[in-house]
Amino acid sequence: MNILVYEHVAGGGFAGEPLPGDILSEGFAMLRTLTCDLTAAGHRVTVTLDSRLKPLAALLNVERTLTVESKGKLLETLRACSLEAAYVIAPESGEALPSLIEAVEEAGLISFNCTPEAVRAVADKAEACRALASAGLNVPTAAEAHVGEDPLSLARKARDLGFPVVFKPHYGVSCAGLSLVKGVDQISAAVEKLKREAGGTRFLIQKFIRGVNASVSLIAAAHKASPLTLNMQRVKLASPGMGSSYEGGLVPLEHPLKNMAFRAAEKAVGVFNGLRGYVGVDLVLTRDKVYLMEVNPRLTTSYIGLRRVVGYNPAQAIIDAVVHGRLPGVGWTSGFAAFQKVRTSISWPLECSVEGILTPPLGNPAYAFIEAYGSTLRMARDRLYRVKRRLACGGKRRHESAGI
Repeated sequence: MNILVYEHVAGGGFAGEPLPGDILSEGFAMLRTLTCDLTAAGHRVTVTLDSRLKPLAALLNVERTLTVESKGKLLETLRACSLEAAYVIAPESGEALPSLIEAVEEAGLISFNCTPEAVRAVADKAEACRALASAGLNVPTAAEAHVGEDPLSLARKARDLGFPVVFKPHYGVSCAGLSLVKGVDQISAAVEKLKREAGGTRFLIQKFIRGVNASVSLIAAAHKASPLTLNMQRVKLASPGMGSSYEGGLVPLEHPLKNMAFRAAEKAVGVFNGLRGYVGVDLVLTRDKVYLMEVNPRLTTSYIGLRRVVGYNPAQAIIDAVVHGRLPGVGWTSGFAAFQKVRTSISWPLECSVEGILTPPLGNPAYAFIEAYGSTLRMARDRLYRVKRRLACGGKRRHESAGI
């Protein structure tokens, strides 16, 4: 098939605006690995790139790269090119993902994404948690709130839940606007952080759940889903005066509650109509419970790791699920993949290919995205450390095979 892959940050969604290096590093890493897998499966791949990132085309094994000078050109691109299908990697907040999927469908292409209706259903975190709770799944106790609400009212809601609590935007991706609030004196700063980083007016005050931050990656079709991997997530949940962030992860995560997590994630996917293809479910694992946190109706960063450990091409599995309703089996995994977003002061030519560095340093401040595979957990971590050292040294061995 002739497939367009559009990644929102690298692909032109920020044309005319500063490029945020932290999310750009993740976005380009997902773009690079997904297009690599689609090409390996025999598909002809077209991508768009922000004109400022044109040198990055050298790192993509694709048939065609279209540069974008201004926003709002996706529909034009879809109509002008001989394309059969498209996959969009974009945040669901701000209507970005559902509106882009609708543009794909309007152009008459096959969309490998979840339906726009499904994206909107899970994007509202309060509504999604209510639906999950109604299905009998564990979700953190929460109270809805408004940024203009009286501070005494916010304090009462937080106290009723019991400190510490998490302030979380109704709509948002990654860790934007997220704060761990340990007392009443931090509430005002947490509200200001929400307004500054996430926008919007509604948010959740959520009971903090102590445990292991994890996710399940699934392939879904017609209310059914096949779990691929349980993933460890490195999440920095900070106080209102500091930035919360997603920093990377490990695939697979070996945990006693793995099967329970798989069952909960499968059930969560079945709650919402129109979830198909790749879906990620964020959760927290305690000693004896699985708490569902969010459902992500899009490719997640964990794809970068899972593709290294599953015994088949996950990009083709996405297509098979959407087009044929065929799901992969819950199969075995081999080895471990570790990956990390790294802030760095080092820079080099964007087209430079270094093994283990999926995204070279981008943005100001600059972030790179690195990964490593090993047959054992220790080997994967040791190799990731060596990649990080290579990054810190400016990538001494340049123009190597990227090994993706």
